Amino acid sequence: MLLAFHICTGLSLSSGPDVLDEWHDLVDYTVEFLAPSSRSYRVTWYKPFHFSIGSHRWNNILLLIRLLFCLPVSNAIVERFFGSLKRVKTGKIAAIGQKTTEDILTIMAEGPPLEEYDATSAVLSWYSSKPRRLHQKERKSYKKRESR
Repeated sequence: MLLAFHICTGLSLSSGPDVLDEWHDLVDYTVEFLAPSSRSYRVTWYKPFHFSIGSHRWNNILLLIRLLFCLPVSNAIVERFFGSLKRVKTGKIAAIGQKTTEDILTIMAEGPPLEEYDATSAVLSWYSSKPRRLHQKERKSYKKRESR
């Protein structure tokens, strides 16, 4: 973990014991002054980052904690994304371009459910984007070819 901290922050690995000391100091402060058992964990973590007098003493450990808070708890979102990708890129339509695939996956991930979607605005936008051939003449009907 210290190696990841070193890579992300640029601090030297020799500051590892300092980070450990900061961690113990932060835990002692939290137990003594913040009463974590009687508060929500969000309130408990909010205080050291914003209001604590000693927060300058914990710069390294607070930076490490912020990095750890960025990590996902599980990989369910990624698994769901790959499941969606399998549904979009099937054998029958494997020739879809990358941009179209990205657009479809973005809509699947971030768009509203199909039952709630109202396509009126999208159709009006498509219709007004360029002139359409409303009064196009009927096409000629061609004579059917004879089979040989």
